[in-house]
Amino acid sequence: MLLYVVAAVAVAALLAHVAHVDLGLSRHALRTDALLSAAGLSGFLVLFYADRFGNRR
Repeated sequence: MLLYVVAAVAVAALLAHVAHVDLGLSRHALRTDALLSAAGLSGFLVLFYADRFGNRR
């Protein structure tokens, strides 16, 4: 599992570098989009697993 997290961080850093250097996006815009995406994904996962594991009897 740790290997997947390290790989995801490496890919995210590479994509951020490409977006900043090649596409001209500011680092602030990249951070904002990344935080909003992480918050949205976290909320979805919480709702998904709360529904899945919350109804146990």
